[in-house]
Amino acid sequence: MLHVLFSVYLKMLVLYSPFFVLSCFIILTRGYSNKERGRLAWKVALATVISSVLLYLFGRMIFSVFGITVDAFRIGAGSVLFISALGMAQGKSAVQSDNVQQDVTIVPLTIPITVG
Repeated sequence: MLHVLFSVYLKMLVLYSPFFVLSCFIILTRGYSNKERGRLAWKVALATVISSVLLYLFGRMIFSVFGITVDAFRIGAGSVLFISALGMAQGKSAVQSDNVQQDVTIVPLTIPITVG
């Protein structure tokens, strides 16, 4: 029983990458109060659970409706990661320079970073 729990824990740790998500959360909520950060963290957690369950239940159907194969998805995701890494290697900033506070609950914290 302990072996199964440890296995599930490790899979969830790798799947949701909490250390990367935490670093992104800290960067994206710079200037927020503690109360706002707490509220945003709960919203991200709820959105993560909902989107994970929806993708688990309907992911194959969504991919088939749009005609996306697993190999095509891998190529597309790899291309996006490569372009992102190329921008980082060139020293381009991915963070906006304006001081406008935007709602970062769904995009980018939930979908591409946590559930992506």
